[in-house]
Amino acid sequence: MSDSFAIPAATIRVLFDYEYRSDRVILRPRVPGSMPQDTKNLPIRFGEKHLYLSCHNGGAKIQKVTINGKAMPAGSAASLVLMYDQLPVTAEIEITTEGGWPQESSTAANPAIPALLPNKDTKAPDPADLAESLKKPFAVLSTMNKLLADEPDSDYERAFVATAIESCQVYRIRATMDPDPGHFRPITP
Repeated sequence: MSDSFAIPAATIRVLFDYEYRSDRVILRPRVPGSMPQDTKNLPIRFGEKHLYLSCHNGGAKIQKVTINGKAMPAGSAASLVLMYDQLPVTAEIEITTEGGWPQESSTAANPAIPALLPNKDTKAPDPADLAESLKKPFAVLSTMNKLLADEPDSDYERAFVATAIESCQVYRIRATMDPDPGHFRPITP
């Protein structure tokens, strides 16, 4: 759920549950059982240190830890303590967990053919109108898009505006979709 509804920085915090102290950072891997592996390409910062985290996910207990390919003692099965003065400036930290995950019972069967994207034999529904809250931003973005078309060295800005416009257009399509039971499971405790 954190990947869907939280900012990307919160995703790392949720999956590794890190806690900063003055001389150490404590990691508690919380990668869901449905993700066999998670690798973060952006570091977390700890003072001058850059920590790149990855987890080979086999359960809730820490089995093995390497930093830049060198094995280190895991300490406890629940958390990993990294002392600031013992870390290199750039640290690739690989955590391997074990112990398995409890099985969750399914609350609804997944549909055999998801109806979220029409197949070639199905006519896509006409897109919905934009919500009132999006009409003004969409008009501003459309104007910006036209103004930036002739601006030299504005590739980044044009890409940003194009992505925002595309998200408004996707909203119109998604507003017409009926995802049916089984596309999303209820949130469990």
